[in-house]
Amino acid sequence: MKLNKKIAAIVTTAAIALSATVGFTLAYFTDYTKTETNTITMGHVDIDLRETSVAGPGVKAGTATDDGYDYNDVMPGDVYSKQPVITVMAGSEDCYVRALVTLKTIDTGGDGVISEATLLSYLNINTSDWFIGGLTSNPDGSESAYVYYKNSLAAGANVTVFSTVSFPSSLTNSSTNDDYIITVKAEAIQAANVTPTTNPGGMITGWPAAAIEQYS
Repeated sequence: MKLNKKIAAIVTTAAIALSATVGFTLAYFTDYTKTETNTITMGHVDIDLRETSVAGPGVKAGTATDDGYDYNDVMPGDVYSKQPVITVMAGSEDCYVRALVTLKTIDTGGDGVISEATLLSYLNINTSDWFIGGLTSNPDGSESAYVYYKNSLAAGANVTVFSTVSFPSSLTNSSTNDDYIITVKAEAIQAANVTPTTNPGGMITGWPAAAIEQYS
């Protein structure tokens, strides 16, 4: 019996020693630092389009409506003021701008009308500042052309797409009572990290493909 007690005591002592060894190996050196918070604020592009029509020497003004201006009883040789102005709003990033000019001719007399391409030529677009793209047909029978400004613009800058519409004195009775509709829509894309397409003269002729969304 005494021998058995000694063996049990030895086993118990060994178990305690083992337990102490295991507990010691679970200790690690630890530390922690404060949390650093980084805030990233995205920029935006914001433009506005306003149109005016102001009479001047040899230039007639249109009649203001909710959607723009109406020009009634136009005669061959008339010049009308039509001034769509694109403005880059305060807080906007630098951007490129373009105007989508849509033209529609309505033949009310059935004797033919001037073409959309001819109507586009009546707009005094300054081709030193703007590149006029080709016309494309729309489902409603109208045609549209993009007009690209030559440089990027900073906040506060504004540019006039064209200022008058001139109806040549060579128009004949075939244009009597016909309707001609001109609409302008302005679009912008960020200048940073965007490389527009240019022609050999350095004029911008296109942008990278992108969905143009309205900033709000």
